[in-house]
Amino acid sequence: MNYGVFVLLLLAAAPDVATRALIDSGHCKQARALLEPRVKRDPADAEAAALLARVRIEFQDFDAAVPLAETATKLDGGNADYHAILAEAVGRAAEHASVFKQLGMARRFRQEEELAISLNPKNIDAREGLIEYYLNAPAMAGGDRTKADQVAEDIARLDTAAGFLARATILTETKAAGDVEALYAQARAAADAPLMKYRATLLLMNAYLAHGTRKLDAAEQLARSLIALDPERAAGYGGLVVAYGTAGRTADLEATLAEAERAVPDDLSPFYQAGRTLLIRNGDLARAETYFRKYLTAEPEAGEATWAHAHWRLGLVLEKLGRRAEARSEIEQATRLKPDLEEAKQDLRRLRDRS
Repeated sequence: MNYGVFVLLLLAAAPDVATRALIDSGHCKQARALLEPRVKRDPADAEAAALLARVRIEFQDFDAAVPLAETATKLDGGNADYHAILAEAVGRAAEHASVFKQLGMARRFRQEEELAISLNPKNIDAREGLIEYYLNAPAMAGGDRTKADQVAEDIARLDTAAGFLARATILTETKAAGDVEALYAQARAAADAPLMKYRATLLLMNAYLAHGTRKLDAAEQLARSLIALDPERAAGYGGLVVAYGTAGRTADLEATLAEAERAVPDDLSPFYQAGRTLLIRNGDLARAETYFRKYLTAEPEAGEATWAHAHWRLGLVLEKLGRRAEARSEIEQATRLKPDLEEAKQDLRRLRDRS
């Protein structure tokens, strides 16, 4: 069944289930369009507030996410998911807060995660949040690698696949020795739930793509697996275009972009990935320019590259093409949109110094 038709049927029968499905499958713009009027119409709708908080988190609007999640927990304090969402919102907001506020926010993050677990011991999201806390918090605030390992073991008892991913997170965060790719592969093999299968496959594909040309064939197969799991989600197409762009397979790259736009018209991230890959390889730069300009025609999906990143990389392409004035204009636009984009600021200074 077509995914869009499936969601419409769910909406008719169970709107909250359908909206959660949209968020889980990366369609946050669609979920936002459903949730914003619900929250405005009924501020006492706890589920709508919690789900909109999740969407705000995905769009990195943490200041808006925190009060929405707080509203949900006040309306239904016994819902473990709401406390886990609030914890994530607070934790992500803390990353951008002043040093003076971070300690208190970190303490609140931990309290909310622990409360979520006490309300529902099977809440894996909250346990994964605690792993991040134990790995990143200073010892004086409770940071402890041993506790992170214990939480990973607890997760593994609840869900084998999630346990492998938890152990991979610990290795990645601590830069410890270990075969992260093997853990991703084990998680993929053990996963029963479609969302967990998708998550593990995506992580393994991205790990293979990071090897450059060494594991392109394996990455391509995993990208095709992602498309088979959910043809209306952009990540699989994005993996394919990176593989094809790296290998110089222009015809396959173009065909995949056309397929991606038909399947996921509201998420143009494969065009950004194609442009980025050609820029890094110093490949067909005129084609890369076209891809970045295409990406800039629609609002990015949550979690994808911002317009600022696209303007910045488009500027780098234009510089390589010898169009320095246009390049400077694009990178200036990137810094206006995202003043903390340090790479763009450095490139802008370099261009100004040479002018």
